[in-house]
Amino acid sequence: MVKRAIQAIFLFFAGKAMVTAMPLSAGPFPDPLLPAAPYEAVLPAFGVITPAAAATPDASLAAGNRWDRGILDTAAGVDYLSATEKAVVYEINKLRSNPPAYAEEYLVPLLNKYQGKKLMIPGGVPILTKEGILPLRDAIRELKSAAAVPLLTPDHRLTRSARDHQADQSATGRTGHIGSDGSAIKERVMRYGKPEVGLAQNIFYGDPDPFLAVLFLIIDDGVPGRGHRKIFLDEKYKLVGIATGKHPKWGHLFVMDFAHAFASE
Repeated sequence: MVKRAIQAIFLFFAGKAMVTAMPLSAGPFPDPLLPAAPYEAVLPAFGVITPAAAATPDASLAAGNRWDRGILDTAAGVDYLSATEKAVVYEINKLRSNPPAYAEEYLVPLLNKYQGKKLMIPGGVPILTKEGILPLRDAIRELKSAAAVPLLTPDHRLTRSARDHQADQSATGRTGHIGSDGSAIKERVMRYGKPEVGLAQNIFYGDPDPFLAVLFLIIDDGVPGRGHRKIFLDEKYKLVGIATGKHPKWGHLFVMDFAHAFASE
């Protein structure tokens, strides 16, 4: 898997990539913490989750299997997500179920692939990053000390809001968290329900591989505060919506909307 990740990162970094994050909280919804800005980096990938194991994120370890798909693949039975979107949920749930193991398996093997700010791909062209190895080390340190958090469950309302934004950007070529109609994540989500506690959004532009999309957001090269990584590891988020599609400038995009819960209808 690590070899595959490195090869995919090379393909991704053959061009440029961009990720953005906008954590939101209850009450007044602030502006995005991180502006949309292109950058080059190195990161691991993950997927998305389902509701079954939300209360027992470490159940897979008890069974002697670090990545028990039957527990972590919470999107398996969902009919409104594509296979790629389901893979994003699975990868994110892997991360949330055991951050130290995720770091050891997917991030640590990248430590000896840097020369200064260049990521040296075996048999490939060196990849220039903004910060070099520092964000990778930072990610490993944070994940190794992080506790497991509840798995994410796919939500049709968040998926619809994510799909609205993905379709908009696929058509217009825009980037960032604000839609061409001026809508922010709060307005888009509230078209389909009333979220409680908080909202957040990660967006990844570039390679269509769901593993790489997650990995890139975890390492967060060039992103102050590592906002994407923090969203992935935030225990208050229990629900997720994923939408993927083509982007006229960046090739592909992944929109990930997160929420804690929705008010009763």
